[in-house]
Amino acid sequence: MDAVDAVEIWWISTQSLLTNCGVSGKFQRYSADRPKTSCSLNLRHGETEFDIVVWSSGEGELTVAQANRPPELLHFDELNQPSALADLLKRAADLFLEACQQEQRPVAT
Repeated sequence: MDAVDAVEIWWISTQSLLTNCGVSGKFQRYSADRPKTSCSLNLRHGETEFDIVVWSSGEGELTVAQANRPPELLHFDELNQPSALADLLKRAADLFLEACQQEQRPVAT
């Protein structure tokens, strides 16, 4: 399993929780006509957007956009390391679960 597979599994396993918090998301895998398999995951809630692109090589790009803040753009080289990918995905979960709590919606477990 590589980083692309791990992002897809994470999305499948958290999709209903995030949806219950009002987060919309789109996962897409790319492979057929590209030299490296990749995926993108876009998550949105209100004026917050989290967009990641991950390649099977372990490289990745993250963009976080929030209202009244400049976009945050980050590049990663070692997302095939479980701890690095876990940190990135935890950041997504924390960002949107915080938004859910601010709306005081119950979080389904």
